[in-house]
Amino acid sequence: MSIELPKMSPEITNLSVEHSTKYYSNGQKKYEGSYVSYHPVFNHTSWYENGNKKSEGFYKGLHERYGEWKFWHSNGQLACTGIYEDEAEDMAKTKAGLWIFWDEAGNKVHERE
Repeated sequence: MSIELPKMSPEITNLSVEHSTKYYSNGQKKYEGSYVSYHPVFNHTSWYENGNKKSEGFYKGLHERYGEWKFWHSNGQLACTGIYEDEAEDMAKTKAGLWIFWDEAGNKVHERE
């Protein structure tokens, strides 16, 4: 099985990439990911102070979300999931396909395309 990675934005191709992990004062991870000049690129994960995951996804350029992203409520229940794509005409990031939303109890509350 092969996976095709998205083409990276031209503004990050010749810059130095730095991996970073930040922590809350209680020792729990806050976020982890790679940066170019303080801008997020590649895979990123963030957590709430209680240790539960907050968000997870991929940046293909400077602040450009791409592909599947997931977001969680602070209690650990999945809050929403969906996909970001490029819009052909102006390359703006748009939510694409099915986005699903859940409440804090884990009940599906909304779907949209």
